[in-house]
Amino acid sequence: MANFATIQLRLNRTAVRKLATATATWWPGGYAAGPAVPGLQLVFDSAAIEALSGIVQTEQPVAIAYAPDLPTAARGDGLVVDGVQYVVQKAAPDKAGLLLLDLLKGTAL
Repeated sequence: MANFATIQLRLNRTAVRKLATATATWWPGGYAAGPAVPGLQLVFDSAAIEALSGIVQTEQPVAIAYAPDLPTAARGDGLVVDGVQYVVQKAAPDKAGLLLLDLLKGTAL
């Protein structure tokens, strides 16, 4: 019988696959670095934020991924989500198989 950690990983993998809202290509080390890893499924939110009655609008895009799909994800990695380029500002694993990515639109930090 599988232990709790194994079951939790399987559930998180399934959750990301079923709830995915975007497909991404990951560029470990940044866009100029090594080979790309295509076909990653993510739960993505562009997180547009409006302030001052709509005068100021900003984005703080985030994504949730299955951590083993991006085992070395780190600040500065490139991520193309549905054709839009982002750079990873922060990669925070939750120790349960999920990875929260804070993103910045563009190709460099």
